[in-house]
Amino acid sequence: MTLHTAKGLEFENVFIVGVEQGLLPHERSNAEEDEEELEEERRLFFVGITRAKVNLYMSHARYRAIRGQLLRTIPSPFLYELGTDQAELTQESITPSSELRVASDEPQYAFTRGQLVRHKSFGIGRVKSFTDVGENSTVEVEFESGHTKTLMLKYADLLKLGAP
Repeated sequence: MTLHTAKGLEFENVFIVGVEQGLLPHERSNAEEDEEELEEERRLFFVGITRAKVNLYMSHARYRAIRGQLLRTIPSPFLYELGTDQAELTQESITPSSELRVASDEPQYAFTRGQLVRHKSFGIGRVKSFTDVGENSTVEVEFESGHTKTLMLKYADLLKLGAP
């Protein structure tokens, strides 16, 4: 059943699968071009969440075959709007009571938001975000110079300096 057809219905258990960037929100919903379209996708997501009477399960694939290539996926930005921190969002189940059921063997993030780092060219900075996409993982760092850089970890050679 689609999220559109779930409006007005309730179920004991609700499973929302494919909660990842490109599927929910759909790749054609681009916030830079049409904020209203993105808002409609967000509203549909929350309609799906509120259909659960007892249990809500949300999941996203770690990898998905797209146009013949196996690609690492990115969890939907809508998950971050639920009020749990980024580390918890790697889990595979979230219930309506916000109790997390840890059922993921996802690797721990290499960097956390607020982590102090040193780069040999840019100097000392603070991690703003980390995107785990396997060997092509990226980290966004705001350096003391005021510049923000997005760096691929396999090339960045960042040194962790302290806890966030």
